[in-house]
Amino acid sequence: MPKFSLFLTLTIIISFSSCETAKRTYLGIGKTEVAYRPAIEVIKYYEPFLTEHTHKTKLYVISNYEIANTAMKDFGFPRIFIKNRHTGVVYELNCFEDIKANIDDINNNVIDEYITLENHQEFDNLTAFINNKFNSKLLVYSGNEDATKKWDVYIAYATFLGKKLRKMTLPVTTIKDINEVVILDLSIDENALTIE
Repeated sequence: MPKFSLFLTLTIIISFSSCETAKRTYLGIGKTEVAYRPAIEVIKYYEPFLTEHTHKTKLYVISNYEIANTAMKDFGFPRIFIKNRHTGVVYELNCFEDIKANIDDINNNVIDEYITLENHQEFDNLTAFINNKFNSKLLVYSGNEDATKKWDVYIAYATFLGKKLRKMTLPVTTIKDINEVVILDLSIDENALTIE
């Protein structure tokens, strides 16, 4: 009887929950909301991306609540783009479970066509959004730029996505020959620096 009881309970729970709920639970994703967050909280969340690296790292937050919808519509979250500075080719890493394998391929110069970005519009929207001082605010600038390096990494992310997904994303910092990592977080900080 206990096995049947457990089976029945699990069946009921599964029937009333969606795939979205299961995904959120598995990845530790919190409530999806754009929120005002203190700069120190956002910086602490991204600390693994900011430490132990010599490449340039920039961390941005959005400047106000109204433009959050623009960000969600124009390029979405979470997104990871990797741009080859020498060829201009942009790659998208969109399967978080496979990021480590993708990074290994990139580091071994085995870049398969399946990660090549065919439509640059969302990438272009992201970079334009970041470069518009009315949309985003710079929180952190660290490291050194080296224009001879091959890769620029762009991450559109949010603190509410949780630590498990952040951990899955972290291997992007191990790409060999990184010039810079640019992170846009879907948090708002009214006191962030204005981009000059």
